[in-house]
Amino acid sequence: MSVLRFEDRVYGEDYYCAAASGIVRIYLNLFDNPLEDDTAEPDYTKMSAAERKKAKAVARKKKKTAEKKEADKIEAENNSKNAKGGSTQLIDEDPFGKEFLNKDVLDEARKFSATLARYAPKRLESWILQYDVAIRRKKVLMALQALYKARAIDPDSSELFTRIVDFAGKKESFNELRGPTRTVLDDALPTLLDNHSVEDFVESAATMVRKSSTIALPFRTAVAQALVGTKAGSAADAAALITTGGMDSKLVTVQTCLDAHAALKTFGAEAAAAKNDWATAIQQRFPLLPALE
Repeated sequence: MSVLRFEDRVYGEDYYCAAASGIVRIYLNLFDNPLEDDTAEPDYTKMSAAERKKAKAVARKKKKTAEKKEADKIEAENNSKNAKGGSTQLIDEDPFGKEFLNKDVLDEARKFSATLARYAPKRLESWILQYDVAIRRKKVLMALQALYKARAIDPDSSELFTRIVDFAGKKESFNELRGPTRTVLDDALPTLLDNHSVEDFVESAATMVRKSSTIALPFRTAVAQALVGTKAGSAADAAALITTGGMDSKLVTVQTCLDAHAALKTFGAEAAAAKNDWATAIQQRFPLLPALE
């Protein structure tokens, strides 16, 4: 009986949730940034004679390497027989994970995110990942439900804020929805935005950040990115949300500082000075870090 109880709990344990969350994020990254097919034949017609000669040489080398790997694999299988008992050793048929890359990465992510939502429903990350998977699968109501579930756990989460803005920004792509789905969406989205437009919702959050020195750095960064993304404010205004008081706020770690720096780099020339000032502040706070661009 204790084993059965453990089986019921294992999917909600911290170590499983951490592993499953990492798997989902990897699959989502593969979906957003698909790998190039290195076996595809290059387009020689657009190359000069010299480039074509070089490309064909590279292709021949790749083919020869692949053939050698296949021959080595067959040889390993033939040698795996134990001379005494004739037993076969376990051979890894996919040592480089290529078979996994052939899977539907979004469907694989769905399986793990569904497990997290079912067995770890009190974890904010379970619903954040559920949203990330659902919105890519165009499952609008599932994504909406995930936002409400996440808000019930931590309404002040920076990750939740980012995804509410993302969902509201996709509203026009939901125009083809009809019937009960359309009704639910029209009723529920304004509540998430506190009955504001998405621009006013973001500007309201920015005003709150400006007035409070206790707002955590990840939330400051999220609001700054939303301010630029929705065009609710200028890049300079957004950068100030990070640089003004950001280093003295809560949850200041190496990673959150680097995340803020990465955000500032996307704000363009208008925030170049702020980015440099922030890089200097990071170096002063964490002197062992390598120099930042």
